[in-house]
Amino acid sequence: MSVRTLFLLIVQLGCIFQIQIVNAQDEIFIIKNGVLTKYNGEEEYVTIPDTVTEIGASAFMSCKSIKQVVIPDTVTVIGEAAFRGCTNLKEVNIPDSITYIGSQAFFNCRSLTKIILPKRISKIEDSTFYGCRSLTDVTIPESVISIGLGAFNGCNALTNMEIPSSVKVIDGLFSSCPWLEEKKMVLLL
Repeated sequence: MSVRTLFLLIVQLGCIFQIQIVNAQDEIFIIKNGVLTKYNGEEEYVTIPDTVTEIGASAFMSCKSIKQVVIPDTVTVIGEAAFRGCTNLKEVNIPDSITYIGSQAFFNCRSLTKIILPKRISKIEDSTFYGCRSLTDVTIPESVISIGLGAFNGCNALTNMEIPSSVKVIDGLFSSCPWLEEKKMVLLL
């Protein structure tokens, strides 16, 4: 982060003030009213600040350097396409504080291998994990009642998915998941 610090001495008041001048383009996290709207860093391991309550739409979109993201339990929403195209993202902890994950949130996160969904979401939105071709394991909590269109399309490596009996609506779930296409009826029992 590019931060210049100036020290001002105001002789008349006898005070020293520290002023930080931050160029908005150089900020790593752009946060507005608790919403992380943009990530500008290039780190491989990212810990989102605990002042964030929502990860905004496309906030990390196409950040190729990211391998791991730690989301604090202050966050309740992961917006649409939040991590779309983070092709090197291998690991993300999704805390149980999350109540909503937007469509295409992890679209084309090709390196992602395992997901344990939070216990408070009720729906897996359309194309949420579309193109996560390294994803092998998904754990879906009992709170989920609906899985959207193409939620796991193109997850070619997917071999283990626990679908609870609470799920009542499944829309095009297994397209392009060769192993699961054959076994889907067994998994749904």
